Amino acid sequence: MDGNELVLYMLLGLALLGSSSAHARITRAMKPPPLPNRRHMTKSEIQSLAEMVGFPDSNLAAAIALAESAGDPEAIGDGGFSFGLWQIFTKVHPQYTKAELFDPLKNAHAAFHISERGTNWRPWSAFRNGKYKAFL
Repeated sequence: MDGNELVLYMLLGLALLGSSSAHARITRAMKPPPLPNRRHMTKSEIQSLAEMVGFPDSNLAAAIALAESAGDPEAIGDGGFSFGLWQIFTKVHPQYTKAELFDPLKNAHAAFHISERGTNWRPWSAFRNGKYKAFL
């Protein structure tokens, strides 16, 4: 809960103080929603996906995806501008939507295109900083 939410709930509580069920309503309002049940993809699953799309080195492609997103197809990074397994940066690639990039197959196709068919990984920070090597 951020500071704005806390202030809102405190004001709500003050407004409801006269009510006999105020405490119960405030408690219910403050309870955070359950976290979604996300499933991260394994290296093997990402490699199979990379092979299906046509990456010449599916091991390298999977290592970069794991370094970028930890295998989470719904990963969001770069201040809310990079999405999915390969963390496609939509400020540079506005032709892709967030919804498309959360789809592992569409994200793989985007990565394939951006990486020049798997031959140029320079756009990915995990490649430039060497973080991907831990996943080879």
